[in-house]
Amino acid sequence: MLAPEAYKELEEALGAENVSQEPGVMDSYAWQSSFNFNPTYWVPRPEAVVLPGSTEDVVAIVKICNKYGVKFKAISSGWGAHAAPGSEGVIQVDLRRMDRIIEIDEKNMSAVVEPCAIGGQIRAEAMKLGLNVHMISAGAVSSPLASATSAWGCCWDGVVSGWSPRTVLGVEWVLPTGEVLKLGTLGSDDGWFCGDGPGPSLRGLMRGRCGTFSGNGIYTKCALKLYNWPGPAVPDCDGLLLDAEMPMPENFKVYWTIFKDREHFRDASYEITTEGIGYISLKLNLGTLLCVLLPHVVKTTNWPNLTSLRNLFYGVQHGYVYIVGGNSRRDRAFQENVIRDVVKQHRGVMLDLEDFGLATPLFWGLISGAFPPSSYRMGGQFYTGWGQDDAWDAMVTWDEQGQQVKQNWIERDGCVDDLADCAFDFFCEEGNMAHSEEVWFYDPRKKEHSDATLPINVDFLLQSLENCMELGGNMEPSIRKLLSPILGNYNVWQKKIQDAFDPGHAGDDMLYTYEQDLDLASLDQAKVKRVLELLAKFAWTPEGAPPA
Repeated sequence: MLAPEAYKELEEALGAENVSQEPGVMDSYAWQSSFNFNPTYWVPRPEAVVLPGSTEDVVAIVKICNKYGVKFKAISSGWGAHAAPGSEGVIQVDLRRMDRIIEIDEKNMSAVVEPCAIGGQIRAEAMKLGLNVHMISAGAVSSPLASATSAWGCCWDGVVSGWSPRTVLGVEWVLPTGEVLKLGTLGSDDGWFCGDGPGPSLRGLMRGRCGTFSGNGIYTKCALKLYNWPGPAVPDCDGLLLDAEMPMPENFKVYWTIFKDREHFRDASYEITTEGIGYISLKLNLGTLLCVLLPHVVKTTNWPNLTSLRNLFYGVQHGYVYIVGGNSRRDRAFQENVIRDVVKQHRGVMLDLEDFGLATPLFWGLISGAFPPSSYRMGGQFYTGWGQDDAWDAMVTWDEQGQQVKQNWIERDGCVDDLADCAFDFFCEEGNMAHSEEVWFYDPRKKEHSDATLPINVDFLLQSLENCMELGGNMEPSIRKLLSPILGNYNVWQKKIQDAFDPGHAGDDMLYTYEQDLDLASLDQAKVKRVLELLAKFAWTPEGAPPA
């Protein structure tokens, strides 16, 4: 229970209209359906909800939390349960009032933004200046500041704009003590253009692999790298979302390359990407595309059981889409010729999707970030099977392994049948890294689907351990406790950092350092035994890494 004195101080600091303990208001934050395996969809109700409008407001909130022994949890665009309080005794800090694009530096290609300046908003303003911002595959309503400082993410624009943690420049960071820390050149009053130094960089402490979800403070401003946009400053648009009519810019083309097997797909895609080609590029899965865009058709026609259609889809499953964007016609022609030559060498097929009427909607759906929210249309919910970031060869291998896991659960009616090969693959930074996540759709109203969520995740975990694959984000407390010992006991060191930066533990650390046991009693005990055996085999000791 929040002390009345604490509530009064929050009202004095922010204004009474920006603080609430109304049950209906607090319950609107406590009901989180996305990425929440609790069948009721409830998370702990916050002690209060506060809406700061400035860095000074955030500082005041954090200091009050420390004074009265309560925790804080920040939320920006609020994509799921990870944005809500992790336990009782937490104040929800809703940053929606802090939604400004403070500056776009056209010459130095950067933008300074607040937490609730969403990706679509920043992208639209940057395009007017011939620039673009990296926006993760959560879509236009995601917060680029949150992705860069507090979480993670990549997208189909990764060849051009990299990976969220590497787009961040100067940062304004309110520590869990209430102190304001300015990273990079900002800390030397020299602008926002660099996020590191002087001296040792704090980027790793700030965010690590996947961020801390405000467990180590609240980020109130940051500068983000911007990238070239060779398209129109303001798109000519008639209509909304999937019904919008928008012409394709002249200097863009959309191609779908298809290969006969996984090996040719893997090698050709890598060769094309290392040439820096693909303003947007991703693996295209027809089953997934139909589930996202035409869910009613899928549900009413029973198409997954049509053998001929399944065979057709599997025949083109090794396909990769390239949206080629040139700064001139010659630039675009060069990129097209590279794709054509590589595809020919690997005995593939190169299709111009404009011939099939698909180029324009696919182009604008991916550029605008309008497609990702449609992922909820098929089952009502979806999750990803241990999304991974590693070398391209490893990710293509993971596609096959993930498909095996998912096909098993499709046959058991544990998730929606989307033909199983639903790996979203894309490159980052001209092929130096790649991303793969085996998306699975499920209907939380079906008991078979709800009961399968934990077993499916454990199957993906076992597949990763058996094949020495990358182990994903580990943000859940139970998974963190399982995996920390085989990953250098990283959470031991993370807790030391937490103690140094947050001695009062005012930050909600549920998705940062907190650990809890995973209930394995309801699972296949043979698989549980194998998981525990592998965890023991790979565990680090005080002497260091396990034997090779």
